[in-house]
Amino acid sequence: NMSGGNYTITNSSVTSSGYWSMGAGTYSLTNPPTTTTSATIVTAASTNITTSGTWTVSASTLTIGSGGTHNWGNISFESGSTASIAAGTYNWGNYSNTASTVTLNASTYNVGNFTTLTSGTTTLVGAVVINAIGDFDVGIGTTVSGDGQGSAGSSGTGAGVGSTFNATGGGGGYGGVGGSGTTSGGTAGGGGTTYGSSTQPVSLGSGGGNSFSIAGGAGGGAIKLVVNGTTTIAGTLSADGVSGVVSGNYTGGSGSGGSIWIQTNTIAGSGTIRARGGSSYAAVTYRGGGGGGGRIAVYHSGTSTFSGSYSVAGGTGSSSGAVGSAFFLDSTSGVFSCLVPATTVLSSSMSWPAYASTVTSVSVSGGCKLTMSNGPFSPTALSSVSVTGSGSELNMSGGNYTITNSSVTSSGYWSMGAG
Repeated sequence: NMSGGNYTITNSSVTSSGYWSMGAGTYSLTNPPTTTTSATIVTAASTNITTSGTWTVSASTLTIGSGGTHNWGNISFESGSTASIAAGTYNWGNYSNTASTVTLNASTYNVGNFTTLTSGTTTLVGAVVINAIGDFDVGIGTTVSGDGQGSAGSSGTGAGVGSTFNATGGGGGYGGVGGSGTTSGGTAGGGGTTYGSSTQPVSLGSGGGNSFSIAGGAGGGAIKLVVNGTTTIAGTLSADGVSGVVSGNYTGGSGSGGSIWIQTNTIAGSGTIRARGGSSYAAVTYRGGGGGGGRIAVYHSGTSTFSGSYSVAGGTGSSSGAVGSAFFLDSTSGVFSCLVPATTVLSSSMSWPAYASTVTSVSVSGGCKLTMSNGPFSPTALSSVSVTGSGSELNMSGGNYTITNSSVTSSGYWSMGAG
């Protein structure tokens, strides 16, 4: 147990159930600690650690207190390790999680490559930004998750409304409105409202309303990825809302989905990207409202070979939450794609990131409902417009458009406003 101070340590090791506690201070570790075989390292708040090389935490526990500055070389969690990293300043080399459980609390993490492998789980709490100089890779069978890490029940900008006794709370809203609760004699809570940006989604999902004294579920967290190289999602990247608490024949309202905002060069993989509203537990008589879907925005300046799924579905409950917003934009060619059930808007009044290109082509499929109004990012000249599939809609408000090629097929729907 080292009290606060300034230390320079050349070599260090914690092994075979050993325990090292670092008090508040500055620790300059010439070589990273050997941390293996049920070792535990715990740092106090405002502890600063500088080290180089590769710090391997193997079958051990690492707990970093809040408020410190951590300039590390590579950090690798292996063989069933657990780690909790509190809010602070983090500049790392490569981050790797292999078959371990790591929690990263709300902060900005500057890394080289970010990799999860072999059933590794990384939980992102609150609003987390990951800046990767290299690649971001969620491997097959692994998870990077902000599920239930947003606003708590009955809190947040779009919180579901709580109920009186003998009724249930409404679902939280964000990208889509929350579903309303139901009643067995009392006054049910309404669903939460929409808010936030669809083009630069950074808001936390909102909590579901309490069902009298039964807590609503939390909303999804907010995940922002800025990746200079390739983003590969072969596993699951998620920011779902969660169900309200179950008590007897009642559940609280469910939380809304959160935010996933990706800025990358190329995007690949066949996994899952989702920010869904929470669904209330089905095996009760009186369910809370389903959470509204969250928001997903993906910008890629290079190629997209992503062939997996993404979802901003509303959750189920006494009534379901509405779908959120989602799209992919090729920042180089201007191809705008909405490929899943979502309610998305292109409008001149929207705030777009500086790197977004003017939209040149629009593709709507998979049940997406896209509304366009005239403006810089709802352009008057399009090389192509396509609307494909049942439930897919393109609703263009009045204006003057020049469109080179267009198609509406397989029960797609295109509405042209006056212009």
